[in-house]
Amino acid sequence: MKAFYYSFILLIAGVIVAGSAPTLHAQIRESIEPPELPAARAKTAFQEGLRTGWLARFVLSDNGFSIGTELRKVSGPYSEFTLSIDAGGLRDSREQIFNSFYFGQITPNKYRRVVTMPLQAGFRQRLFPHSFDDNFRLNLSASGGPTAAFIFPYFRDSDQNGIRDSDEIYYDVFRGWNEGEFMFGGAGKIGLGIDFGDRFKRVTTFEFGYQVQYFAQGIQIMQPNAYELIITPEGQFGLDIVPGASKQSLFGTPVISLSFGRFW
Repeated sequence: MKAFYYSFILLIAGVIVAGSAPTLHAQIRESIEPPELPAARAKTAFQEGLRTGWLARFVLSDNGFSIGTELRKVSGPYSEFTLSIDAGGLRDSREQIFNSFYFGQITPNKYRRVVTMPLQAGFRQRLFPHSFDDNFRLNLSASGGPTAAFIFPYFRDSDQNGIRDSDEIYYDVFRGWNEGEFMFGGAGKIGLGIDFGDRFKRVTTFEFGYQVQYFAQGIQIMQPNAYELIITPEGQFGLDIVPGASKQSLFGTPVISLSFGRFW
């Protein structure tokens, strides 16, 4: 009888210990593990009282190298208005560049050089501010506005036939400006950029995007005429002038830019 009594007591004690084990384990874990902290709020230039920024930028595209400047106006915690202007070359999509020992870079059948200056107003919006660190701020931007193109000759077309003859010299980039003219059109760009650094007074931005420029009248960058070999009625070989390359109105290119500046 006593053995049965002791066995019953041990069974009851075991059930009590087993039932309290999860609660005891939870108490021990709470005492060891620190409590979860709420997610830190993303820092912004707006919070630090910064409202205006100015940046210088360097751009690389299919058109070559260009430089520009950008003004940013903070409009909210994660948004900015922008105003930018750039200056750089513009190329026809059919251009092929070769290097010459005597003349430097030569582009066969090129007729004119073009320098463009797009003036664009836009908007930047920070993406996923709570998912990325403040020193790696992802932004989506879009902008658009007017653009001006200065067009000047690539060579001295003495006979004005729209073809470079063997006795007509190439102009370097500093010559032929007095024969140039302006043309106006529209421009637009969309980009995805990253602002580096958690000190908002100084900003470095790397951006990848796509830039378009449109000129309704079209720009004659390649030679408008070309020579064609013919056989005359007398059976002699000769050259005839035929239409060459057409004008191009729409110019699009991927762009990579690096900007440096500060806010105040």
